[in-house]
Amino acid sequence: MLEIMGRDAGFFQHRGLFVIPAEALRCGQIDANCATALQQRTSIDADWVAGFNRAFSRYCLRMDDLHARASDFFLPARHPNFVIVTAPAAVRPYTQPFRGSSWFAYASDFRATTSSDELAVFVLVYLDGLSRTQSPMRALARSLPYLLTLSEAQMTDLRAGCALTQRSDAVAFRTLGEHLQALRRMHHPDLAPLTAAAPDAEAYAPLREAGLLVPKDLMHTVQGVANVFERAAEAATHRYLAPFTDEADDEHADALAGWLRQAAPQVLVAGADGHVLWDPEAPATTDALQQAATGITKVAAESLRADLQTVSDCSRAFLAALTRPEQLKPPSEIEAEGGTYLHATRRLVVYSLEQPGILTLIEPAPPFHRELLAARTIHEWGHLAVDAGWVRVPEARRNEFRAAQGQLEAQFDALLRAAPLSQHQAAYEAASEIIGAPADRIGPAFAHIILQRASDYASNLVAQRFLDAELRHYLRGNLRSLHDTELGQFTQLAQQAYAFQYLLLAGIEKPFEYFMKVTGARATFVEPRIASEAQLETLFSAVSALLGCFEVDASAFRDLPRAPPTQ
Repeated sequence: MLEIMGRDAGFFQHRGLFVIPAEALRCGQIDANCATALQQRTSIDADWVAGFNRAFSRYCLRMDDLHARASDFFLPARHPNFVIVTAPAAVRPYTQPFRGSSWFAYASDFRATTSSDELAVFVLVYLDGLSRTQSPMRALARSLPYLLTLSEAQMTDLRAGCALTQRSDAVAFRTLGEHLQALRRMHHPDLAPLTAAAPDAEAYAPLREAGLLVPKDLMHTVQGVANVFERAAEAATHRYLAPFTDEADDEHADALAGWLRQAAPQVLVAGADGHVLWDPEAPATTDALQQAATGITKVAAESLRADLQTVSDCSRAFLAALTRPEQLKPPSEIEAEGGTYLHATRRLVVYSLEQPGILTLIEPAPPFHRELLAARTIHEWGHLAVDAGWVRVPEARRNEFRAAQGQLEAQFDALLRAAPLSQHQAAYEAASEIIGAPADRIGPAFAHIILQRASDYASNLVAQRFLDAELRHYLRGNLRSLHDTELGQFTQLAQQAYAFQYLLLAGIEKPFEYFMKVTGARATFVEPRIASEAQLETLFSAVSALLGCFEVDASAFRDLPRAPPTQ
């Protein structure tokens, strides 16, 4: 673990936060070596580590118990990548660098002076719900049944913590603390069922999100508390952005335009509609960019300049490494959703002013944004390398590849044969939809899901030649729980079997253990008897054998230094 914490210095280098990687969480505790590294490289101390460990271990025990008692509403405890904020004013609230596998908490949540043991546990329960719903209001609703399981002493401690909290959304938790006793009047069929002595069930209204029965005279209070959680989240973001808006001035757009004219970074800048605003082949033509950037803030202009430089540096490094650049062809398809993509006809990357998770004209880039931007840029170029035939299954390994594909298909077929009959119809329907015809077996269809993603995998093999920590962070963010999606379980299984391969590329320590802890796969696959843990490992190994047949044509690349590290 010390080696990993040293290798991924990015976990500590961003102002105002640090990251506890999921693989450093074991048995409800921070790994001792990780805890030492955290105390040496951040502002936390042994008391903070002890407070976090108490909270996380209790969260694990209680969530596993809740899942056993009410599996329709609670997943087993999960181990996320924790983003711990030490300077709230410096970090955009709810920043998610690793998408569905990171949780955003405050260092103050685990300090005795600004929290309590029971508040710390409740925050983790709430964050679990937030990761599943992406909505503060719905996350709060999903957390309410948990309150019905607490003792009076635990409720007293929770109430005290709510009064102390210094979170950016503190008003939400303080409001919750004020209504805790009233909220205990709710009922849950598994956790706090109505008794014969209780009033008529008609006096209750359902809160289906959480499986609760709420006294009708309490429903207004429940809705009010949930609304406060939603508004508090919005207000926290507005407060974070407010200081930047004071710096808005047209002179910053002028300065950005001047830098573009002089530096001419190798990147196309586009507006939200995809229209090109600035072109490096006409660097002096900046009117459209200046118009779009009217009122940009100083920090945003500086951040935007760093973004464009990052894309340019990565692009130049890639192109300089090619021995046969003339073989590159235009991209076969364009995916603009990520905010950075290859132009349809020109050998340039497009950077959109509409980037995911950031208002590029107002705020600075959030932590990890630039590392992920570098990875996305090289990943896009990697696709062109794949299309040029520089990453493929060599002829000498075609038989190995075909055999691996057959083994993978057989694995899926065997899993369905052993699965409950209730799963069969949905699996065959999904397989038929994938292949566009009635399926007599599911193996080829679900293997096809993985083969469709092979070009992404191959692109990341190219990216390994250019990036280190940036690529590891990018790959880490590609694994998340699919439990709450509308995908069928065998479709989820195929997608997760592919996503698992990214953990191997990223060098995640104990990747299968990481997968099980982060995704909640026990509830998704093991308990419904889709696949045992041993069968999951066998399936993942079959996918590794298939994708492992792809090789990078070394003759297509010169050995050059890696792209400059992101700033």
